[in-house]
Amino acid sequence: MTARNPLASWVLPFICGHIARALARTPATPSLLTGIAMLAGLGAGGLLAAGWNVVAGAAIVATIVVGATRGELASLRGGATRFGAVFEAVAERYADAAILGGMVVRAVRFEDWPQPEAVGMAALAGALTVAYAGARIRASLGDRPRTGEAWFGGRDVQLAVAAVGALAGQCYWALAALGALSAAAVAWRLGYLRVRRIGLEP
Repeated sequence: MTARNPLASWVLPFICGHIARALARTPATPSLLTGIAMLAGLGAGGLLAAGWNVVAGAAIVATIVVGATRGELASLRGGATRFGAVFEAVAERYADAAILGGMVVRAVRFEDWPQPEAVGMAALAGALTVAYAGARIRASLGDRPRTGEAWFGGRDVQLAVAAVGALAGQCYWALAALGALSAAAVAWRLGYLRVRRIGLEP
């Protein structure tokens, strides 16, 4: 069994659980929070491209917090709807692409390191592959391989790395770390399935 992600297991539920319980007494819906989180991610990408890296880092943190609050609120209201789950997946991909794209532009314009475009493409490809692999495994195998999930491949961890890179003004190295973490997470998941012989039956 893999180690649990402390950010997703303890920190965010503790903080966002209080916010969600307050929102549960209002008309706010999980889909509304999904939209807000997406807008925060899109805004963070634009701010990064413009060179406002500290404000962008705060916007990425807001994306993490609002997204986690959305999950807590959905749990309080009996779980996410099917539409809500699809909307969440689509919104997260747009937000991730905007953040990573903004980091690439920031690295090109304001950081003096070689081939930031290539590093950014590797990070974006890795993020999309992690998301796709998780969705494909769940669709094909259900919840059986959940213990094979790598905590360092979680979206909240990757956004936290992006936030630290933005706040530090080191988007290039944050992109490099994200690409490496994504590749490692996919390899870990596939290796787990192979070693445990999950899904090898016809």
